[in-house]
Amino acid sequence: MLRAGRAKAFPRDVVFAQTDAQVCGFKDRSFDAVVCFALFPHLEDQPAALAGFRRLLAPGGLLLIAHTM
Repeated sequence: MLRAGRAKAFPRDVVFAQTDAQVCGFKDRSFDAVVCFALFPHLEDQPAALAGFRRLLAPGGLLLIAHTM
């Protein structure tokens, strides 16, 4: 999915990254959006993941959690 996203014509400031949802090295409030697709139900510590997502989001940022099942 990362390769497919990077192959599309997104602006240069769009970043595609794969990291541990609960432990990642990005700075606080460094993202306008966090997309969690087909992952959330499989996380062992969902509250910790949500806290991590919240930490990463800039004020007014968007969190998208989606799962097909």
